[in-house]
Amino acid sequence: MMSHINSQTLKDVHESARYYYLTQRHNILVKAYRNSGTVERQAYPDAVRAVAEIGIFRGDFTLAGEALGFAYEGYSQQGSKSGLAHVLIARAHIARHESQITEALKLLDESREMTLNDAVHGAADYLKGEILMSTDTDRAMDYYMQAWKCFRRAVEQDPLYKFDMAQVGLRIANIAYMQGMDDTAKKYREDSMNVLAEDGTEFLTPRQMMQLGHEMMQTGDFGAAWQYIEKVDLISLESPAFEVRVHAIKAYLAWLSDDESMAAREVELSLPVSTDDRIVIALRLLVQGYLSLSSGDYHGAQLRIREAKLNIGDNLLLKNRFQQLSGCIKAMFEQCTDDDLAEMQNVLSYYRNNFLRMEVIQCLLICGWLATLLRRTEEARNLLQECVDRCWKLGGVAYIYRLFQLAYPHIVEIWGSLERVERVQRMMVRFKHRYENGINGKKCLVYAFDKPRLAAQQNKRGPLIMKYVLYLLERGEATRDELLDLLYPGDRREGVVNKFNVLRASVNEVVGDWAPYIQDEKIYRVISHFPGYYDVREFKRAADMTQRVADETARLIYYERAIEAYRGHFAEGVAGDFFDARREEYQRIYCQILKEAISLADAQGHKDLSGKWWAKLGSDDLMA
Repeated sequence: MMSHINSQTLKDVHESARYYYLTQRHNILVKAYRNSGTVERQAYPDAVRAVAEIGIFRGDFTLAGEALGFAYEGYSQQGSKSGLAHVLIARAHIARHESQITEALKLLDESREMTLNDAVHGAADYLKGEILMSTDTDRAMDYYMQAWKCFRRAVEQDPLYKFDMAQVGLRIANIAYMQGMDDTAKKYREDSMNVLAEDGTEFLTPRQMMQLGHEMMQTGDFGAAWQYIEKVDLISLESPAFEVRVHAIKAYLAWLSDDESMAAREVELSLPVSTDDRIVIALRLLVQGYLSLSSGDYHGAQLRIREAKLNIGDNLLLKNRFQQLSGCIKAMFEQCTDDDLAEMQNVLSYYRNNFLRMEVIQCLLICGWLATLLRRTEEARNLLQECVDRCWKLGGVAYIYRLFQLAYPHIVEIWGSLERVERVQRMMVRFKHRYENGINGKKCLVYAFDKPRLAAQQNKRGPLIMKYVLYLLERGEATRDELLDLLYPGDRREGVVNKFNVLRASVNEVVGDWAPYIQDEKIYRVISHFPGYYDVREFKRAADMTQRVADETARLIYYERAIEAYRGHFAEGVAGDFFDARREEYQRIYCQILKEAISLADAQGHKDLSGKWWAKLGSDDLMA
């Protein structure tokens, strides 16, 4: 099989190029491109443009530039104006990377003039917004708004543009929040999150997953940010520099969530990977510096800062992040000058101008802390008040908890108002909950297929626990009498109420904020948008989408996701009529999914997939 893949050309894979690209099977496309000659490369411009996108994402601009040349020739021969426009947008990405901003903007204008295609206009406007973000915020916001409208129209032709729309919407929401337009921010965030909740992440490109992870990080939702970034398949992307970048960003997220062991693990995973990318090296050093700071190794943190200065170059974001780390060290040492505060205020201005919500909150606290140490009382109060107000609105940020602990005595000292101090104390309680949960605690994992278990910060798989959780997740709500009959059949009510309360408390410890709540004295209900992972929900959603989407590539991916989610029979080993009926229902759906998937895979020429699924159909004894 591997030798067959290694010998494939674009002629062999062009019909499935979109499938391979969306499912991160990038190596197949790149190998096929390299096995093909000039005529073949020009004959299949869509597949070649996908290779160029892969090159841009990997940072291999030599590959990307060469592939875009062939794609342009191919689209010219076909007379495809939208194809040519997409090539120009890809070239604009490269020009931006090479700091040729004028050239990038020129290419984007040309792409818009070439076609009326809404998807092209949306992509061009979004990239314009990204380019103008740090120099002309108002114009950047206008372009983001235009991109949102273009993608919303494009969705009518191709539902996959929903994800571009969601990405733009989250960016608009974050900027609107920073500009004080809370209603606008709420609208765009909710619209974007609804798209992602409804349609999942199957069709997000690696670049989109990284960007969505960044947008989620800016909202303080580190768990969601982690989930998007974690989905990037590092093996198939085959890019050492990008592999280090992903590990470093995951380490930074883990550190923000005060999960230092996870952060250290991600740093360790990145160390064996060799890369010459100085920015990536600096990013890894940044995380190592924060880990040194967390362990009280201030000298080690300062060494990381000095080493990073040799690699940062002109990257303003990393320069400011390292300056922020330096300011944090000086605050903790309680050794600072007016110049140190002035430098941190410059960092704060940079963060504000670039709408980096999380960094603004962090920097406000450090600036307030430094101003407190310098006895600049009124300035410190204003900085800390803004920090508290932003944190309160955001709902609490785990990273801020430790810094607030350290700065708390100074805050109490400089804030004479008891009401203000009490508000900070209430906020500290909220932060503490986020702090104790960390990344893993933000995502409750419920597995019902095969061996049912509940996993968050610890695994729980007792039969009563799983009966209670699965019953409520499947039904949505139940009376206390129904739950007692399910869990303790035949037992007297008086003897089992205490047992039930202990069981419920045990589950609530794991699932935290998303525990089944009591609607009134007798009805227990699971919140309608359960934010954790539930494999049955993923299976049902994917199965439903196989019937809703018309695009055959999209349907094949949804079939694949549904089959992957079904790892075994529902609630294996859990007894009861309710669970028996559910087991039979999901097995029937799974059987039908397998048969339809095999038929579609055969029709599209994916013999490897159809063969694998035939084996599942036989081994699971579902032929009857």
